[in-house]
Amino acid sequence: MQTDMRIYSPQRHPWLAEIESSPTAALDDLVRGYAAIPPYERADAPDAARQLFGSLEPDDAARQALDAAIIDWIKQCRQKPIPTDQRSRGRMIREVSEVFEITAVLEMPKAARWSLNHRMRLTDWTAGLIDGPARDARAALLRMLALTQQLVADEGENTNLAPIWMDICRNAGGHLRKYYLDIGLLGLRRLPQMQYQATETPWLAGLAHWALAHDPTENEFNSEWRPLKKLYPRAPKVWRKEVGQLLRTAFFREAGIEPPQWWGADPELAPLGLDAAHLPGALLSPLPEEGNQLIGRLDGSYDTKLDGKIDDFMRRHVRFARATGDSQYLARAVHLLSIAAVNNGGATHLAKAQEMARTGLKWQPFNGRLWGIWADALETAGALNASETVRWESVRRIPFDIERRNQLAEFLIAGGRLAEARDIVDNCFAEGLGDGATHALRVRLAANLDGPDGARDAVEAGLKNFPNNSVLSEFSMILSTGKETGKEIWLPSRRYLERPLVQSDAAEAAVFADIAEFATLARCRRIANAESDDAVSEVKRILRDEPEFAYAQLLAARIGIWQQDSDVPPSFAAAFEQALSMRDRETLERLVERAPRLEALILLARAIFGDAAAQKNISEWLRETASSGIVTLDAFRNQVRSVLGERVAPADIATVLHDKQDILILNLRRANEALLADSLLAA
Repeated sequence: MQTDMRIYSPQRHPWLAEIESSPTAALDDLVRGYAAIPPYERADAPDAARQLFGSLEPDDAARQALDAAIIDWIKQCRQKPIPTDQRSRGRMIREVSEVFEITAVLEMPKAARWSLNHRMRLTDWTAGLIDGPARDARAALLRMLALTQQLVADEGENTNLAPIWMDICRNAGGHLRKYYLDIGLLGLRRLPQMQYQATETPWLAGLAHWALAHDPTENEFNSEWRPLKKLYPRAPKVWRKEVGQLLRTAFFREAGIEPPQWWGADPELAPLGLDAAHLPGALLSPLPEEGNQLIGRLDGSYDTKLDGKIDDFMRRHVRFARATGDSQYLARAVHLLSIAAVNNGGATHLAKAQEMARTGLKWQPFNGRLWGIWADALETAGALNASETVRWESVRRIPFDIERRNQLAEFLIAGGRLAEARDIVDNCFAEGLGDGATHALRVRLAANLDGPDGARDAVEAGLKNFPNNSVLSEFSMILSTGKETGKEIWLPSRRYLERPLVQSDAAEAAVFADIAEFATLARCRRIANAESDDAVSEVKRILRDEPEFAYAQLLAARIGIWQQDSDVPPSFAAAFEQALSMRDRETLERLVERAPRLEALILLARAIFGDAAAQKNISEWLRETASSGIVTLDAFRNQVRSVLGERVAPADIATVLHDKQDILILNLRRANEALLADSLLAA
């Protein structure tokens, strides 16, 4: 047997001509093992790519072609159904993972930037490509984002992934598998440097948050700490300072943590716990007084120097959050500063308010006040479509926050869309939600849509639930005269009487990129309860263009158009929605294996449908007080308690669930939709 002894220049392999002429096809051959690339045929695709492209200049035509081909290959792969047989599925997971690895190994800037910009959809897609630690395409995606974040970093915080890495650290070993801790810590270790960064080791905070959440044994903690410590040579006094400063912050003090806590087994850090007088001071966030000074200046005329001072103030807040994992001070500062900027009303200040709100939401994505201030800033700037999109997204993400729904209804009323506003208010009541403001909204709408009698009925219903509400009492007095006067005053809220909605196409265009990722979701949310031909056509169109889009799958299952013989496996959300619609207890039981952290949703559905074992377990779940670690699930439990009553005896649970099943099913659907916002749940 004769061996091919040709020598190939490492600078220019003949196969590179193929990547230049047919980029996507050549990349597909490479990852599938069909490429003629002697002598690298036995290497896996990332190693072969390193040999083929590693020595090329960044502007080389072959590297440029590969960069574009990665994006195109992933787009095409997302259109393919995920195989159901284990062998084919495993092969797809390997190929996708290797393409992400190639992106990281060769530092492909366009592919890395595109993946960053589309990470929500990509994490949703790759959540269906997990077969364990060795075969996990989502882990490969996140690892690539961690390794390339310095490559795509820009000025400001638009590429700040620190909140994601901190969240992964907290949940590794919880609703994420334990090996995700390595990814979270890698992401924190590879964060782009910030000017005047508070610490060079934000991964210390990630490790501390993981330990606080999961209470590891000494050996478990040391198995994570010691290998990382070796990568960062430091004198013992430096480690003592960094760990001491971190653990003396308010967040860890309030949790009862005493330095050196988990680091106590390390003899170099043990002295931290012996002499409190020599402990280093805690890391500090910017003082509230600084924020108050900026707020005072925002109340005046535009100051060209003010933007720079706000930027510096926010950067220091972000530096503190990155160093400690504690974002409460950042969120508070964003909220107060943004309100002042919106009230000022200047175009520059409104843009700054939007920017600050987005920064805060990266750290606290379920903070309703930050969603509200972002929507208000867009609205005041005249970007009304964008404002509505953000309001719909806030309702989807935080479904049990009644204020988000009230504000959306007020916005629609101000735009003359009374019927849509009434639907939102009526849905609140149907789901067991609503406060005095919601009832007042219903009275105002009834006075203009249903006449005085309808308004009186709405007032009576409101006062039955909120007898001391002053607004409802005032409406009752007005209506008791038997006159219709005043309805033109109470329809729009005072806010919109003082500042009517004004559309600005220029403002709309300027913020399109900021809300683009929510636009399709918002469109879906608006048709979530619709069964019209338009709604069906819209869902079919979305699924045709993006068959793996989980929210569209969910809606298809809800309105009964999900194809049972579809080649695309449904997401958990769609499968749960379908089982809920069909009252399919057997499918619900199997779904626990796919998403064990969402067992509470499944248990409640089974309990509603008469499963005695599930009824017993759901009764115990309602009495639990500990946080699940998933914001939406904790809010959902509180909502179920509100619907059922705070205390339901175990013997009565079956009867109460039966009586309240319609409301509970609506709440299950809202929670299911909201959980789509956490693409890391399907672990």
